[in-house]
Amino acid sequence: MVKLMELVRLSAGVSQFRVSETTDKNAECYLLYNQLDMQEDLVGIYADDSNQKRVRTLDKVSLLQEGDVIFSLISGDTTLVSEKHAGCFHTQNYIKLTPIEELDKKFLVYYINEHPKVRKHLQLGLQGSNVIKYTSKQLGDLEIADLPPIDIQRQLGELYFNQLRLRALKERVGFSETAIVLDKLREVHCRERVTI
Repeated sequence: MVKLMELVRLSAGVSQFRVSETTDKNAECYLLYNQLDMQEDLVGIYADDSNQKRVRTLDKVSLLQEGDVIFSLISGDTTLVSEKHAGCFHTQNYIKLTPIEELDKKFLVYYINEHPKVRKHLQLGLQGSNVIKYTSKQLGDLEIADLPPIDIQRQLGELYFNQLRLRALKERVGFSETAIVLDKLREVHCRERVTI
């Protein structure tokens, strides 16, 4: 067993409250990475981001790149940043994990999100807290069992992401089918009320 901090470099994001916002049109405008973005990146299905919070600033900020492994201090979940969210403002609510070469990124996401001992360790760290939030120390102290060979890690990580996407697509189809049936029921109900 080794601690996660021996396998990855942890990088905290920047507090959005330490950044000076401006109305200067020459300043860059950044989208703030959030929990919805994280969920989208995990399942590979994206929604409209027109309501997403933006920050316009002349300050230098930390930005996410496609393929970054991100851990949420809010939810305790991990994902890979997608191309869609590359360039988003990396806030203090997320820790970037840069793994060593012998650790596949998708496998790392799978391991943190699904391994029972990891989940238990994270949950135990929340007990007795008034504010439910994970810490970078808690993340770095996670114990990782012996890693499988890198080719097995890649296969497991790929299967994990494919399965999450498949489940999300099935759920979306189920919601769409339910909406269609409910619309038809409303039509029939309204027609019946008109003829009575």
